[in-house]
Amino acid sequence: YRSDMIRRCGVAIFIAGTSRTSPVSKGVMEEFELARKLGKIIIPLGLTGHAAREIWTTLEPSVESAYGKGVSKELFGRLNDPALDNKTIIDSVFEIIQRAARDAIARVTGEHRLSQSVN
Repeated sequence: YRSDMIRRCGVAIFIAGTSRTSPVSKGVMEEFELARKLGKIIIPLGLTGHAAREIWTTLEPSVESAYGKGVSKELFGRLNDPALDNKTIIDSVFEIIQRAARDAIARVTGEHRLSQSVN
């Protein structure tokens, strides 16, 4: 069911992610790897801890390659800042989604134009 769920989505938001046997859920980490492999926009709310923080820590060094040039390290950093209020965090989530989607569309459109000019 997990792979079907992730294949159908465009964005995967990770909040906490713990299990009865581990502070970092193995299943949530598998969902992250699948979402990454499928090129989904991944939003880890690291400030919630557990698997979400581990995912945030994994993506933080390579923000530009994960989201495109429109998402700065400062914007991504908001997802791991517990001092921020809920509105700022939610606004940051939507801003990252919009910027990452815009960058993905631009890449596809640019690649499409390039292939048309070659033909």
